[in-house]
Amino acid sequence: MGEPMKWYADSDDHPRFFKALAEVRRIGVHEGWCYHHVQAILLSIDQYAEAFRRNFGGVTMLSPDSLQATPLTKVELANLKQASEQLHKQYDGLKTRAHELNQDNSTILRLKEKIKQCAQDLEKFNRQYDERLAEAAFGGTLQVVEDGGNPIPAGDKRKQITS
Repeated sequence: MGEPMKWYADSDDHPRFFKALAEVRRIGVHEGWCYHHVQAILLSIDQYAEAFRRNFGGVTMLSPDSLQATPLTKVELANLKQASEQLHKQYDGLKTRAHELNQDNSTILRLKEKIKQCAQDLEKFNRQYDERLAEAAFGGTLQVVEDGGNPIPAGDKRKQITS
């Protein structure tokens, strides 16, 4: 099988278990009475490490429950990537929809302002209409023939009198 597998880490501060395991690996092969037992243990450790590397892609994730880094299998990593892509697509759809709603809201606010302005204009015209009706009621020169019709020009009688 070649050279035995080694433990790799970024720091020299390893847990006590790994330090003891390294010590067993170092001195265990030199003891004659337990050589075969130690070799069997080392082989099973190497097989376990190889299976671990085969199943786990070297990616760790911070677990929200324990706040510790836990290794992810390749299947779990693929599932997380797929879920991430779906969430990104959903986010993009929601972002587009929010932009559309924002534009619609702007249109609604603009139209509400226009309605308010038209209501003020209508109120002004109604006041002017009421004033004209009041003038006509007090003997003014105007007479309302019908509401909302087009005015009909009346002939000027003064021209007939002077001729």
